[in-house]
Amino acid sequence: MIGDSSTFKNARQGKEFWTQLFQLLEDGKHMYQGLPVKCQNHPQNTSILQTPEDFDEKCPEGGCLEPCDQLLGCGIHQCASMCHHVHDHSGIVCHVVMEKVCDRGKHLQRYECHESHEKSGLSCGLCEEEDEAEEVTKEDEAEEVAKEDRRNAEFHELMRDQGARH
Repeated sequence: MIGDSSTFKNARQGKEFWTQLFQLLEDGKHMYQGLPVKCQNHPQNTSILQTPEDFDEKCPEGGCLEPCDQLLGCGIHQCASMCHHVHDHSGIVCHVVMEKVCDRGKHLQRYECHESHEKSGLSCGLCEEEDEAEEVTKEDEAEEVAKEDRRNAEFHELMRDQGARH
């Protein structure tokens, strides 16, 4: 029962009766000074809400102040939100930051857990950039070698022509 008993205790008629009744209710813990609430997920957590602000302070997400801890859809991580009334977490996207070393063991990769299926089997972006830079360097070196070979060939031809004239 919720309420303020002063109206009844101060009544002109039945004052003694109401005072005794309310005393019995209070002694038996059947009388509250607010709205009693109990968390469905953590039933050991109870509270008495006396003001509208108490909802935000004592049960902000509709539960209690404990972490939710339900297993997310990834099957690995627990919900880090404050206790709330979502019972099926299988569809909730997991944003836990994961780390792994690339397949070549050269670079640390970071990604959110829900992206892990996208990351499996993919090569490392940094390794790909290094491979591309290495390929460009090899192409540049091959071009330089080809230029040097052409210059040498031209020089040998020039020397042969000069030797034939003398």
